[in-house]
Amino acid sequence: MWNPKPLLLVISPCLALSLCKAAGSGGKPLVTAVTKDASTSLYTAPLKDGHPLVLDFTSPVISLTTCASKNGTLVTLSANATDGQNPLFPVSFSTVASCTPQGKVPAGAVGVTGLAPSSQSFPAQVARTQKVADKIALCLPSDGKSTTGDSVGVAIFRGGPMFFIPPDRGDFTTMLAGKAPLHGFNGSAGYYVSATGIAVEQSRVSTSGSSWR
Repeated sequence: MWNPKPLLLVISPCLALSLCKAAGSGGKPLVTAVTKDASTSLYTAPLKDGHPLVLDFTSPVISLTTCASKNGTLVTLSANATDGQNPLFPVSFSTVASCTPQGKVPAGAVGVTGLAPSSQSFPAQVARTQKVADKIALCLPSDGKSTTGDSVGVAIFRGGPMFFIPPDRGDFTTMLAGKAPLHGFNGSAGYYVSATGIAVEQSRVSTSGSSWR
């Protein structure tokens, strides 16, 4: 079971742990653990043979630090089917990836998982291969100090359900979905949300002179 602390994002359109089963989750959401790299503050998920890929909301493709062809290659990624509370069974599936130069990812990471709107993004490829909705639910970890407890979040591809502990609190994604629509901005890659203010734990955060994305 997971006991992550929100920040929770529910994103549409668009999104996974690994015994080894062929592609096919039976239409169930996929779930993966999410950790934060302490040195770079980047978020990663262990999607390729247990090795982490950086989660990038501005990239439209999956890219690897090493691969057979710079024009694209077919790679196998792995995640777990989930019921929103527990991993159920591992799922492996093929995705198209490109190559990216070394030095653009944290130590130990083997590439980037592009989450931006695109037919070749990770969420879009999961949706096609697993026959699930093109959505993402994210609960990001609060720090990068360890690989347990509050330092581990989750990403669920299909957008939910996601039950926090205790489970009688219900599906958290249904409480937030659609409250703040995400959209493009002047042709830029990634997702943007219109807001009049930001509050953390009910305390308003000053945005004077800041650019929020």
